[in-house]
Amino acid sequence: ACVCACVCACVCVQVCVHVYVHVCVHACVCRCVCMCMCMCVCASVCACVYACVCVQAIGGLETEVQFLRGENSKLMDKVVELMAANDSLRACNIALESNCKGLMEELSIKQAQWSEREESLKCEIQKQWGDRYHEWITKADKKMEELLTVNSMFQSLLKSHQHTAQSRKVEPNSKQ
Repeated sequence: ACVCACVCACVCVQVCVHVYVHVCVHACVCRCVCMCMCMCVCASVCACVYACVCVQAIGGLETEVQFLRGENSKLMDKVVELMAANDSLRACNIALESNCKGLMEELSIKQAQWSEREESLKCEIQKQWGDRYHEWITKADKKMEELLTVNSMFQSLLKSHQHTAQSRKVEPNSKQ
Protein backbone atom coordinates (compact mmCIF):
# COMPACT_ATOMS: atom_id res chain seq x y z
CA ALA A 1 0.00 0.00 0.00
CA CYS A 2 1.16 3.44 -0.81
CA VAL A 3 1.46 5.87 2.07
CA CYS A 4 2.01 9.02 0.09
CA ALA A 5 0.18 12.21 0.68
CA CYS A 6 -1.25 12.94 -2.69
CA VAL A 7 -4.32 14.37 -4.34
CA CYS A 8 -6.56 11.59 -5.60
CA ALA A 9 -8.92 11.69 -8.55
CA CYS A 10 -11.78 9.50 -7.28
CA VAL A 11 -14.46 7.59 -9.15
CA CYS A 12 -17.12 6.86 -6.51
CA VAL A 13 -19.67 4.10 -6.39
CA GLN A 14 -22.42 5.05 -3.94
CA VAL A 15 -24.82 2.85 -1.99
CA CYS A 16 -27.32 4.83 0.15
CA VAL A 17 -29.88 3.73 2.71
CA HIS A 18 -32.32 6.56 3.42
CA VAL A 19 -33.86 6.51 6.90
CA TYR A 20 -34.52 10.20 7.51
CA VAL A 21 -30.75 10.57 8.00
CA HIS A 22 -28.57 9.36 5.12
CA VAL A 23 -26.23 6.48 5.74
CA CYS A 24 -23.88 6.20 2.80
CA VAL A 25 -21.10 3.76 1.98
CA HIS A 26 -18.61 4.65 -0.73
CA ALA A 27 -15.96 2.70 -2.40
CA CYS A 28 -13.42 4.75 -4.28
CA VAL A 29 -10.73 3.61 -6.65
CA CYS A 30 -7.98 6.19 -6.67
CA ARG A 31 -5.01 6.69 -8.96
CA CYS A 32 -2.30 8.66 -7.29
CA VAL A 33 -0.70 11.39 -9.32
CA CYS A 34 2.62 10.99 -7.69
CA MET A 35 5.81 9.29 -8.74
CA CYS A 36 4.92 5.79 -7.47
CA MET A 37 1.75 5.54 -9.63
CA CYS A 38 0.07 3.21 -7.12
CA MET A 39 -3.60 2.35 -6.82
CA CYS A 40 -5.40 2.41 -3.50
CA VAL A 41 -8.88 2.25 -2.05
CA CYS A 42 -9.88 5.30 -0.03
CA ALA A 43 -13.26 4.36 1.46
CA SER A 44 -13.14 6.41 4.64
CA VAL A 45 -12.10 9.74 3.12
CA CYS A 46 -14.88 9.65 0.50
CA ALA A 47 -17.42 8.57 3.10
CA CYS A 48 -16.54 11.56 5.28
CA VAL A 49 -16.79 13.98 2.40
CA TYR A 50 -20.15 12.54 1.37
CA ALA A 51 -21.36 12.54 4.97
CA CYS A 52 -20.56 16.23 5.16
CA VAL A 53 -22.40 16.86 1.93
CA CYS A 54 -25.37 14.83 3.17
CA VAL A 55 -25.46 16.72 6.46
CA GLN A 56 -25.39 20.00 4.56
CA ALA A 57 -28.21 18.85 2.28
CA ILE A 58 -30.21 17.61 5.28
CA GLY A 59 -29.58 20.95 6.98
CA GLY A 60 -31.00 22.69 3.87
CA LEU A 61 -34.05 20.43 3.98
CA GLU A 62 -34.55 21.16 7.66
CA THR A 63 -34.45 24.87 6.90
CA GLU A 64 -36.98 24.39 4.13
CA VAL A 65 -39.18 22.25 6.42
CA GLN A 66 -38.97 24.98 9.10
CA PHE A 67 -39.91 27.61 6.50
CA LEU A 68 -42.82 25.49 5.22
CA ARG A 69 -44.00 24.86 8.79
CA GLY A 70 -44.01 28.64 9.35
CA GLU A 71 -45.95 29.18 6.11
CA ASN A 72 -48.35 26.37 7.07
CA SER A 73 -48.87 27.99 10.47
CA LYS A 74 -49.60 31.36 8.82
CA LEU A 75 -52.01 29.71 6.41
CA MET A 76 -53.72 27.83 9.24
CA ASP A 77 -54.12 31.14 11.12
CA LYS A 78 -55.60 32.65 7.95
CA VAL A 79 -57.96 29.65 7.60
CA VAL A 80 -59.09 30.07 11.22
CA GLU A 81 -59.60 33.80 10.62
CA LEU A 82 -61.57 33.16 7.42
CA MET A 83 -63.66 30.47 9.11
CA ALA A 84 -64.51 32.92 11.91
CA ALA A 85 -65.44 35.57 9.33
CA ASN A 86 -67.47 32.94 7.45
CA ASP A 87 -69.31 31.98 10.66
CA SER A 88 -69.97 35.65 11.38
CA LEU A 89 -71.28 36.21 7.86
CA ARG A 90 -73.39 33.06 8.05
CA ALA A 91 -74.95 34.28 11.32
CA CYS A 92 -75.55 37.70 9.75
CA ASN A 93 -77.07 36.02 6.69
CA ILE A 94 -79.38 33.94 8.89
CA ALA A 95 -80.45 37.09 10.75
CA LEU A 96 -81.07 38.90 7.45
CA GLU A 97 -83.05 35.95 6.06
CA SER A 98 -85.15 35.90 9.21
CA ASN A 99 -85.67 39.66 8.99
CA CYS A 100 -86.55 39.33 5.29
CA LYS A 101 -89.10 36.58 6.04
CA GLY A 102 -90.63 38.75 8.76
CA LEU A 103 -90.83 41.71 6.42
CA MET A 104 -92.37 39.56 3.69
CA GLU A 105 -95.00 38.26 6.14
CA GLU A 106 -95.67 41.81 7.33
CA LEU A 107 -95.99 42.98 3.71
CA SER A 108 -98.36 40.12 2.93
CA ILE A 109 -100.53 41.02 5.92
CA LYS A 110 -100.51 44.71 4.96
CA GLN A 111 -101.43 43.84 1.37
CA ALA A 112 -104.34 41.73 2.62
CA GLN A 113 -105.43 44.55 4.93
CA TRP A 114 -105.07 47.05 2.09
CA SER A 115 -107.19 44.85 -0.20
CA GLU A 116 -109.85 44.53 2.52
CA ARG A 117 -109.79 48.27 3.11
CA GLU A 118 -109.98 48.92 -0.63
CA GLU A 119 -113.00 46.61 -0.94
CA SER A 120 -114.56 48.21 2.13
CA LEU A 121 -114.00 51.71 0.74
CA LYS A 122 -115.32 50.66 -2.66
CA CYS A 123 -118.49 49.31 -1.02
CA GLU A 124 -118.77 52.39 1.16
CA ILE A 125 -118.34 54.71 -1.83
CA GLN A 126 -120.94 52.77 -3.81
CA LYS A 127 -123.30 52.92 -0.84
CA GLN A 128 -122.65 56.64 -0.35
CA TRP A 129 -123.07 57.25 -4.06
CA GLY A 130 -126.25 55.21 -4.01
CA ASP A 131 -127.50 57.12 -0.96
CA ARG A 132 -126.63 60.47 -2.53
CA TYR A 133 -128.18 59.43 -5.82
CA HIS A 134 -131.32 58.35 -3.99
CA GLU A 135 -131.35 61.62 -2.05
CA TRP A 136 -130.81 63.60 -5.26
CA ILE A 137 -133.54 61.67 -7.08
CA THR A 138 -135.88 62.19 -4.10
CA LYS A 139 -135.15 65.93 -4.10
CA ALA A 140 -135.52 66.05 -7.87
CA ASP A 141 -138.86 64.24 -7.64
CA LYS A 142 -140.04 66.65 -4.94
CA LYS A 143 -138.89 69.61 -7.01
CA MET A 144 -140.65 68.20 -10.06
CA GLU A 145 -143.81 67.72 -8.01
CA GLU A 146 -143.49 71.29 -6.74
CA LEU A 147 -142.89 72.54 -10.25
CA LEU A 148 -145.83 70.52 -11.54
CA THR A 149 -147.98 71.90 -8.74
CA VAL A 150 -146.80 75.45 -9.47
CA ASN A 151 -147.29 74.82 -13.17
CA SER A 152 -150.78 73.52 -12.59
CA MET A 153 -151.52 76.51 -10.41
CA PHE A 154 -150.16 78.90 -13.04
CA GLN A 155 -152.12 77.13 -15.73
CA SER A 156 -155.30 77.33 -13.70
CA LEU A 157 -154.56 80.99 -12.92
CA LEU A 158 -153.84 81.60 -16.55
CA LYS A 159 -157.07 79.88 -17.56
CA SER A 160 -159.01 81.80 -14.97
CA HIS A 161 -157.30 85.01 -16.00
CA GLN A 162 -158.01 84.27 -19.67
CA HIS A 163 -161.56 83.44 -18.76
CA THR A 164 -161.87 86.65 -16.78
CA ALA A 165 -160.29 88.58 -19.61
CA GLN A 166 -162.69 87.09 -22.13
CA SER A 167 -165.57 87.85 -19.85
CA ARG A 168 -164.49 91.44 -19.60
CA LYS A 169 -164.14 91.69 -23.29
CA VAL A 170 -167.53 90.26 -23.77
CA GLU A 171 -169.10 92.52 -21.16
CA PRO A 172 -167.99 95.76 -22.74
CA ASN A 173 -169.28 94.57 -26.06
CA SER A 174 -172.56 93.53 -24.56
CA LYS A 175 -173.16 96.94 -23.04
CA GLN A 176 -173.01 98.60 -26.31
